[in-house]
Amino acid sequence: MVFGGASTISAYVSDISSGVITFNNMTINKTANTGVYTSDDRIVVTGTLTLTDGQIGGGTVEAQAGVTLASTSTEATGCC
Repeated sequence: MVFGGASTISAYVSDISSGVITFNNMTINKTANTGVYTSDDRIVVTGTLTLTDGQIGGGTVEAQAGVTLASTSTEATGCC
């Protein structure tokens, strides 16, 4: 799953019945002040989590394999 682009739209993951959403690989490459947010749910990434730019906020992101953190990733607070 790729969350990217220059739009000002963020992705919100919330109220998942199991409380967990799983992705094989996940890339976050959003512009400043946008990103992926979750309430109290958990995002599980079984493959590679790539953080290029943008925010992660809210619940928990669980990276079970590799994590790639680019030097441009300045806002990935509260994750991993």
